[in-house]
Amino acid sequence: MDINNILDWVKRHKFATFLIILLLLFVFTIFRPFPTITPERSYEETYDSYEFGMGAPLGGERPFSFDLHLFDQEISRDTYDTESVSHELEIREARLKVESDDAEDDFEVLQDITRERDGYIETSKKTETSTRLIYTATVRVPVEYFEDFIEDSESAFEIEDFEVNNYRIDVQRQIDEIDVLNRAIQDYESLRDETLELESGEERINLLARLTSEMQSIARQRMALERDLGGKEKKADLATINFTFEETLRAELWPDDLGDLFHERIHEAIDDIALAGVSVLTNSLVLLVKVIEYIVYAIVIVVPVRFAWIIGSKLVNKNNKNKGGDES
Repeated sequence: MDINNILDWVKRHKFATFLIILLLLFVFTIFRPFPTITPERSYEETYDSYEFGMGAPLGGERPFSFDLHLFDQEISRDTYDTESVSHELEIREARLKVESDDAEDDFEVLQDITRERDGYIETSKKTETSTRLIYTATVRVPVEYFEDFIEDSESAFEIEDFEVNNYRIDVQRQIDEIDVLNRAIQDYESLRDETLELESGEERINLLARLTSEMQSIARQRMALERDLGGKEKKADLATINFTFEETLRAELWPDDLGDLFHERIHEAIDDIALAGVSVLTNSLVLLVKVIEYIVYAIVIVVPVRFAWIIGSKLVNKNNKNKGGDES
């Protein structure tokens, strides 16, 4: 088979040729030999002339060769030296239940008290049944105004149940872990910079990819710890007070405003009747205008047509008579 026959076959079987090329590329990609990197293999084995002069990424004092088994080490507080100190946050919380004569008014008073103490209402909810009206609210105020806020609440409301919780939480472990992760990221960044100085090659690319993956994993751990620590610090800076206002609704067989309600309903009925009458009248007027409009259209069209018909008929008759006279 010569080259011309092959080219002719390719031209006549383009789709089959495309599939064969894809199959060959797939087989070549799967079965071609790639250099492998084992945990025991180091940069010094690959690049004999390159020396690493910095400390291990997860601690240590001696110069080292960049062994990939370092990726498998678990970062922990024991990896780096951390100070054994305590850092505690004081959390202040309270829960107040108020028996209210008017829950809506009391809730507005709570908003005023909260603003006066530089706080804010974080969440609120209103629940109403046939017998009770309940407002619940979570208030956050600066911890330095906590006691003043409680005193203001005791003066403003009839408190049925009252509970205060003060406790401490130790966050030193989280601070140490964040510090460990920060130092680990710095070490990995130094390793990445040294890796970038190596001769370009597939092995260099793979190692840079693994370094980047490790740094991203550490960064995600640090972000989660910082978010949790930030929430605890906010909880320490702002005291949390949970309010419940309960109002017992009075069952009324005869409403106090029955007369006003009846008067209002009568006026609404009269307004509805008047509106219905106006609607009927306006609809009739619209229909009448439409009829007049159609009559005008008919006059404008029919009268000229009728006039033209009469004139045409007379002209035809006159013409017929003239023809008859000529024939006689």
